[in-house]
Amino acid sequence: MRRTLFVVVVVVALAASCGGGGGQRSSGPVVTKAGLGQPVRDEDFEFTVLGVQCGVSSIPGAFNEKASGQFCVARVRVKNVNGDPHHTLFDSSQYLFDQSGKRFSANVRANLDANTSTVAFLQEIGTGTTVEGVLVYDVPLGDRPTRMELHSTSISRGVVVEVT
Repeated sequence: MRRTLFVVVVVVALAASCGGGGGQRSSGPVVTKAGLGQPVRDEDFEFTVLGVQCGVSSIPGAFNEKASGQFCVARVRVKNVNGDPHHTLFDSSQYLFDQSGKRFSANVRANLDANTSTVAFLQEIGTGTTVEGVLVYDVPLGDRPTRMELHSTSISRGVVVEVT
């Protein structure tokens, strides 16, 4: 019984770490860096951050999200350059950092409202296909974003894009 339970726990842990949404990012430094408008690749996806605008107080739509501080909206282009033709990009694996190094996760409900014409971050992106959309982050008033960390999967090393 104990051996069976152990095997089940190991199998579940392995499945979570290999899946698209449940594992930890791989250890090791994020080494690839770029600036605004410069494409940078993490595994199967090539990311280009086109710009970041802060000071947005609300995102209209079905959820009508209101910022507790301010929304910073990042316009991002993503291309599936190689690999799985059914690869999905998850907004939960994309982060924004402020001038003090504090990390912010994307606001999922604001992202859904902001991307009504193109649900770029919750759809399959076929090999060779490019999509463009926005990632929305709720940050304190006065905070200034300095970089983004973007990931092809929840366990990829990621890439850093300087946004200042």
